[in-house]
Amino acid sequence: MMGDLPRDRILSYHSRWKLIESLRDKFWNRWSTEYLTHLQTRAKWSVQNPNLMENQLVLLKDPKTKPLDWPMGRILEVFPGSDGFVRVVNMKTSTGILKRAITKVVPLPIPVDPASVEKNI
Repeated sequence: MMGDLPRDRILSYHSRWKLIESLRDKFWNRWSTEYLTHLQTRAKWSVQNPNLMENQLVLLKDPKTKPLDWPMGRILEVFPGSDGFVRVVNMKTSTGILKRAITKVVPLPIPVDPASVEKNI
């Protein structure tokens, strides 16, 4: 494959590595700003989003790390506010049980089986 390229088009290992790193960083930046933002739309008062539910899979947002490194968790318990909307959740991650505001979690687009919520599976 590399033998087919003209001599001036062959990249050194270091240049190739830098190019791959750059492409990876661009991909993750676009993925986090475009796709994840689409998952967590905030249409404040015009559209009502469904509440988070127990057993729902979520990602724990962390602005200091790349989205690939965000831990995944499962919601164990929801805490609705006085208006009935969920504001805080307890979630189980690989590091333990955490309590986070819903602004710090991104729900994954995986349907939750209502029967599993009732059984607490």
